Amino acid sequence: MTFRIDIPQADLQDLQDRLARVRFPNVVDQTETELTRRLVERWRDGFDWRAVETRLNQLDQRISTVDGVDLHHIVYPAAGQGPAVLLLHGWPDSFLRYQRLAPLLAAAGHEVVVPSLPGFGFSAQPEGEISDDLVAGLLHQLMTGLGHQRYAVHGGDWGSAIAEALATTHPAAVAALHLVDVPYTHQFGVDREGASEAETAFLDAAEAWAAQATYVAVQSAEPTLLSYALADSPVGLAAWMADKYRTWTDREPDLDDVLAQVSLYWHTNTIRSSMRLYSEGMGSWDDSDGEPAASEPWSGAGPLQVPTAFALFPADIGVPPREFAERFFDVQRFTLMPRGGHFGAMEEPQALADDMIAFLSTVS
Repeated sequence: MTFRIDIPQADLQDLQDRLARVRFPNVVDQTETELTRRLVERWRDGFDWRAVETRLNQLDQRISTVDGVDLHHIVYPAAGQGPAVLLLHGWPDSFLRYQRLAPLLAAAGHEVVVPSLPGFGFSAQPEGEISDDLVAGLLHQLMTGLGHQRYAVHGGDWGSAIAEALATTHPAAVAALHLVDVPYTHQFGVDREGASEAETAFLDAAEAWAAQATYVAVQSAEPTLLSYALADSPVGLAAWMADKYRTWTDREPDLDDVLAQVSLYWHTNTIRSSMRLYSEGMGSWDDSDGEPAASEPWSGAGPLQVPTAFALFPADIGVPPREFAERFFDVQRFTLMPRGGHFGAMEEPQALADDMIAFLSTVS
């Protein structure tokens, strides 16, 4: 079913009314609120959501119902012979992560499918408990329903974990994986006694980052309580999300890029449902001893036998060494990008496209 975005004008006016009544927190150091103040000013007086809608509505947007879940996705057609590519986003972003990358891949001959993950944007959320495997199953059915019995998968953040789940559960369908990070849970699957010096340094840095990443704890343990504030306050939502766009990169975020993402979450009221992968999808971790549950695919079965490439951006949350990735994947290409961060597809789309195209040219 074709789909067009059309946020009601009453919703846009309600947002403007809320932004006009903003009350910033009473802080001593005003620099703490500087980014959010700039975002609010731009959102209120300069950002044009209707222009975003118009641009997106020129694309081939669709809704497909898979196992009772409506999945929003965009198809970028291509006339070439390269494998189709499924692009998977994470949090706190959306299908908008790939608005610059997808056309470059399509121009190189790869049909590209960019879904909104269940519970994000214009995709519905499943009624039962969500997990990487459940999402992977839905996306595999989406791809086969589009006529792709074999395809490549790229992902970042939650997208990389779901990409791995797809390759694990449907190895005959996934021709290749291209990832911008090693899924986070693998940090719990390494015996430090046998770790290299580079791996140990990476794991130490990852532990230090996790100790201050309070958003993970809150979104895992108290997602609904947090969402009362974020679903009711556009400024709170913008501040919560924009912090990640500033701290997980090597540059100041583009305000309109951030506001497009925040507006999508706001107008679809999906901040709570977007957190379900934290509050439910991480439930397979064995919290009793900090080790992964035995049922996880990375619990010792050896590297996943699907050709895999990594393109790692230096300002991302963490940059693992190749030997760490090789513990879990059949690594055939490993690229350290010269610049960029967690949202590399938005920040350095051409460099990422070049790496993906070069890798996919080797995949049969």
